[in-house]
Amino acid sequence: SLKTEELYQGVAIGYAASADAGLLGIAQWQGKVALSPQGFAVARDLAAGKAKPFASASTLLRDGPEGKDGALAILRSGPEEKAQVVVAKNTAQGMGHGHFDKLNWLLYDNGNAIVTDYGAARFLNIEAKDGGRYLPENDSWAQQTIAHNTLVVNETSHFETKLKPAEAVSPTQLAFKGEGAARWSIGEMAGAYPGVTFRRALVQLDMGKGAPLVLDLLTVKNAGKATYDLPLHFAGHIIDTDLKLASNVATRPVLGKANGYQHLWVDATAPLTNGQGRVTWINDGRFYTYRMATAGAQVILAESGANDPRFNLRREPVVIQRLAGAGDAAFLSLIEPHGRYDAATETTTNSRSAVTGLSMSEAGGARIATIALAGGKQILLAIAADTTADKAHSVTVNGRKLEWRGPVGRFDSDERTGK
Repeated sequence: SLKTEELYQGVAIGYAASADAGLLGIAQWQGKVALSPQGFAVARDLAAGKAKPFASASTLLRDGPEGKDGALAILRSGPEEKAQVVVAKNTAQGMGHGHFDKLNWLLYDNGNAIVTDYGAARFLNIEAKDGGRYLPENDSWAQQTIAHNTLVVNETSHFETKLKPAEAVSPTQLAFKGEGAARWSIGEMAGAYPGVTFRRALVQLDMGKGAPLVLDLLTVKNAGKATYDLPLHFAGHIIDTDLKLASNVATRPVLGKANGYQHLWVDATAPLTNGQGRVTWINDGRFYTYRMATAGAQVILAESGANDPRFNLRREPVVIQRLAGAGDAAFLSLIEPHGRYDAATETTTNSRSAVTGLSMSEAGGARIATIALAGGKQILLAIAADTTADKAHSVTVNGRKLEWRGPVGRFDSDERTGK
């Protein structure tokens, strides 16, 4: 929330240093100022009518004292309050306050948290809940990697949840672009697991009308073999799926025994038929389809709250892509916001996904994601392994030559016309 004591002070300090009238806009929304000379200046200038809307924009915030310890990459679809926001958490450990979840990500859309991050297992200052202190599940769940939206190897958490190794290395922010019809963040992590390096490209794709699509490509390099889990924690109620579910309706098994897995109920499992599958949920009248294209993966639908006799955890859903016995691997996923449910008029529009397919190929040192749309249109998204800025790339896909500069190229076409 923006309504915290830290941010009341931060807005005042920032305004004193910058005289940015957009910070007055935040203070006006907060409805409170810090009791300090800087806070007095904010109140005075608010009363004088100097406030302006804060200019929200895509931003790359470098981490560490010299900006070399990864980054927080923020991709925005626009300045308005309900703009879609993708947050790539490619940051350092956090001086003992961070969790063990490198290359985690979050999504905000339509004014709501859609792809969620758990935060702390704590009911702050609610004395009736263990005095408001951190709960035991802060260690057994919230700090564990499976509680977040990033790669888990062999059901163990990054750095085995040990602080000193986690503080010693940070992700690398390889590329960032915050403007245009395709905006992206690419980060890489080595050292979270012995011998494993993984990279994540998150691309926000404008679609003209409606909210942008978000494509997620996570690739893994591993000299050995392992079981990989890629969870997506989401807020909403499942509406539809094309997965052939084996549902647990009479008993509810637990996913694992440790490292956070003991806190997950397994509701259903399913294979990705031909490497394809989707799940659609609803949140605040908008539908979200999560489409997966990960060859050989199994899907697990689960919910937090197992092994929690004192009801310390929030009950929240998660969809997990699992690859067993894999070496090098690639997870390709897409989130599509669409449609609307109006409870007042009891009408629904566009509740079905407009994406008809998602697939991936490789060519010339790049991975090519193909997004097929209803009506014959498609988007090809080329993501190069070489992330050098402005480097020229050229590949041929199905007889079509694709040329672009930089790590990511977007190509829109219409199969009906061949253009």
